[in-house]
This record gives sequence, structure tokens and C-alpha cells, in this order.
Amino acid sequence: MIEMFVFFKRRVSIIVFLFWLITDCCWAVPLPESGEKKLDLQQSEQIEAILAELKQNDGIEVFYQKIPDFVWRGKTLYQTAGQTDAATLLKFLNLYKEEIEKYPSSFFAKLKIKGFVVVKKLFYKKRPVEGFFDDYTQLIFLDFLRSNDNPIAQRHNIHHEIFHAISVRAREAGLSALDESVWTTDQNNARNRSQQPMNFFDPPHRGFMTDYAMSSREEDKAEMYACFFVPSQNKIMQRWIQKDDSLRKKEIYIKSFVSGFCPEMGESYWRGLSQSLNLHHGHVRGSMARDGTL
Repeated sequence: MIEMFVFFKRRVSIIVFLFWLITDCCWAVPLPESGEKKLDLQQSEQIEAILAELKQNDGIEVFYQKIPDFVWRGKTLYQTAGQTDAATLLKFLNLYKEEIEKYPSSFFAKLKIKGFVVVKKLFYKKRPVEGFFDDYTQLIFLDFLRSNDNPIAQRHNIHHEIFHAISVRAREAGLSALDESVWTTDQNNARNRSQQPMNFFDPPHRGFMTDYAMSSREEDKAEMYACFFVPSQNKIMQRWIQKDDSLRKKEIYIKSFVSGFCPEMGESYWRGLSQSLNLHHGHVRGSMARDGTL
């Protein structure tokens, strides 16, 4: 009788596991191809030249054609770049390169991600998304096409997803937690706050840089972090924190949190970054980011 019960229990466990595997865990599935031609040799060589430089400097892998066959929770759909996407993809990769070069050379060794996946028509759990970090595969996904007409949003999104990776790595490393009260208080009161007129002198909601920041504590942190790296957003943030004590506390938190993860990103780094954004209109070249000024 006991043996039959154990046998039955094992069969049920196997069935439950298979059901979970099918419904909750899946491969990244390419969307049906549109019929357009693949990138030609010349286009691929231009792209590979950019990626080779990034890999040499930071050890970062960027996947844009042959996407790794990893498994993770969630349902992800995408299309790889076709021949007609060459100019758009190159434009995005040059922008991406500029943003990556804003980090100290030691940063990505500490981040320990497997790389970035750059595709188009990216969906996550049936929702169109500009990007996401998957902590199971340790990959950051980015859509090069969705905000092609909005480079500010593209720059912002790169750093937003990088922060999610930082947050995971920091927890894994057991870094000492900072005072979270500023985020908790704001999230609890977010829905009760009256909206401010949209202008450059007041945030749309006191205590938040964007509306999306109000969706959760982690999104609030990622939105705040990304604003440090985009010239126009950095300028607005510095103006707003003069009048918004909550944003000022969040700024201090983010800087302390990130410097705890990567000591090279201390106060002198943030000061140098802000100066460089103003001086070079947002494009911090490798020599600027890695010669000790940042």
C-alpha cells in the first residue's frame, strides 16, 4: 500500500513538473520571419566592428542575429534584424556604445551579465516592451526599433535595465541595505498625490521623476538611476531636487547604493559624469570615462 502511494505521488510530481515546464517556462521564441533578407556581408562587418571594440574594452557580448538558446520564466517574443533594418540597427548600436562608455572599465566585470540581446518587436508576457533584464539567463534584452524616433528614451532604457541587473547583483553579494524609508513612504502615498502641471520646474508627481516610477519601488529606483545618464533628464533632475526633498534623498540613496556595488562610481564619478554630460552634450567617450576624470 505504501509503495503504491509513493509511486502515485511520484507520477503526480512528474505531471506537475511537466505542466510547469510547458506553461511557466519557455524558450525565447522568434516571431515568424517577415520574409525580408538577412543583413548582407558589408552591413554585418560594420556592426561587428562596433561590437568587437566593445568586447575588447569591456568583455561585453552583444547578440543580434544568433540569439542564445536559454530557458527562463516568462514568454518572450522577438524578431532579429533584417536587411532593411541595417541603418536603424547601426544607429542604435552607436548610441548604445556611447552609453556603455559612460561606465568605468571595471563595471561590467562586476555586473557579470552574459550580455545584451538587441532585437526588434520585443514582447514579454504578451506586452510590447523596450527592454528587460532577465535574472535567470543574466541577459539584458533591448528593442532597437520600438523607440527609434526617440533617442532620449533609448538611452534612458539602457541604463534603466542596467540598474535592474545591479540590484540583483547587489542582493546576491549581500551588500548592506540602506534606509529604504524614502521609497516606501512615496510608494504608499503615490496615488494620493495631486498631479503637478507639466513643466521643467516641477515633477509631474512630487517625489517621482516619471509616471512609470510610481509603478513599484524597483522601477522608481531604475527610473531615477537612468536619469543620471541622459543630459536633458539629468539637468531637469538637478533642478527638481532643489525643491523636492524626497527626490534629493533618492538621489543620495542611488549614489550610495551604486558606489557600494562599484566603488569606482563614487562621488567624483557622478560629479565628473554630470560635467561631461553638459560639456559633450551627452556623449562621454571612452577616454573621458576611463582616464580617471569619472
